[in-house]
Amino acid sequence: MSADLRTALRDALADEPAFSVDAAAIADAGGRRARRRTGLAVAAAALSTTAVLAAVAVLSRPADPDPAPAPTEVVHLGLDSADEARLDVIASTRTTWRDDGSDEFFRHDRLEGLTADGLVLRNRRTGPSVGALLGLLDPRTGTTDWLPDPPANLYGMQPLALDVDRLVLGVGQGNGHSVLVFDRAARQWRREVVEVPYGLEVHVPPRLELHEDRVYVGSIMEGNPGPMRWWSAPVPDGGPADPEPDLEGAAATWGSGMRLTAHPDGRVVLTRAEGSTVVAEDLPAGCERPTDFPDAAPDVVLAGDVPVVTFPCEGSQVTMVYRPGEVPVAIRGVSALAGDDGHVVLATARTFLGALMIEPGTPARTYLLDLDDLSLGRVGMGPHEVDVALAAGMLLWNEPGPGDSKDAYDVVWKVARLD
Repeated sequence: MSADLRTALRDALADEPAFSVDAAAIADAGGRRARRRTGLAVAAAALSTTAVLAAVAVLSRPADPDPAPAPTEVVHLGLDSADEARLDVIASTRTTWRDDGSDEFFRHDRLEGLTADGLVLRNRRTGPSVGALLGLLDPRTGTTDWLPDPPANLYGMQPLALDVDRLVLGVGQGNGHSVLVFDRAARQWRREVVEVPYGLEVHVPPRLELHEDRVYVGSIMEGNPGPMRWWSAPVPDGGPADPEPDLEGAAATWGSGMRLTAHPDGRVVLTRAEGSTVVAEDLPAGCERPTDFPDAAPDVVLAGDVPVVTFPCEGSQVTMVYRPGEVPVAIRGVSALAGDDGHVVLATARTFLGALMIEPGTPARTYLLDLDDLSLGRVGMGPHEVDVALAAGMLLWNEPGPGDSKDAYDVVWKVARLD
């Protein structure tokens, strides 16, 4: 990580109350980092104080949801119960550069996501005069199928769907957003601009969600500490985005035939075609809303049909796992990053609006939770970037390399099979 950016982040967080950020230092660092992509973990450091934690993508509460029985107890899992995860690493890349004025920061080789059919989305750039290339790495053979040149700059890229028949990517931030769709059979790209109102926050990528061939764009407004606003547009057509005034009050994500919403006051609702169920009504016991940012919304993950919600609390965070018909599980000090039918990836780094907040003096660690037996496995240090995924029986994560320091960027991406 660059020296100026890491220093700004440390200065912002040192000796501050929970969730405080030095707006001037962070904004200044953001200007200096404009020449290079450093991922959402670094992009978060470019936000103003109110922008970092003001609001998250939101959905209105469903009408008259059926309440679930109030749980009478909670299972508490401690990180000290974790064993070393036995992982079979089948693919890896590494990116290194120093902040010394050379062209190294124009070079990268990273892994961005996992496809439904067991391939790895690879993003590589070899120098300042060439654009980034995308490829599908087959971990069984080690070969990469490089795709035709993408029709847009990949800055701020977020994989929205990596399916067998198509890849859907969101790119851009601020007032410029595009949806890229790659037809895997025809090997053709299509790019459409999603037109959102002027004045969106320009220092951090928006939260993007794909649901039933519509892309949802959520962002706060520049200089406005209020809640996130949402717009949506069809995929792949794009065009002017329609405002979504009902998407307020809670973080939201979609899964197969379901939608999960979670509100800062602790209300969690799972909605299916047949109706909605209140999963939780209140914040977890012992979790008080952050004094500085009481409206900071949770982060939400669907692990199959299991709602997983990370609540920001005063001084820390707690992740709740709501398995159907089971006692809720609480894991303090971690954030949920990804999930599949049997697992959840957790990290001790805080997450806000999908961004990682790396705290000085507190190295982050990554864990894997097995939803069947509630066992925790230690995966490694990190993550350093937000490129974490579970799909097709595989885990993608990243961790700091041996040379990572305040003035050097060194990140290793890894893919492993899960037993």
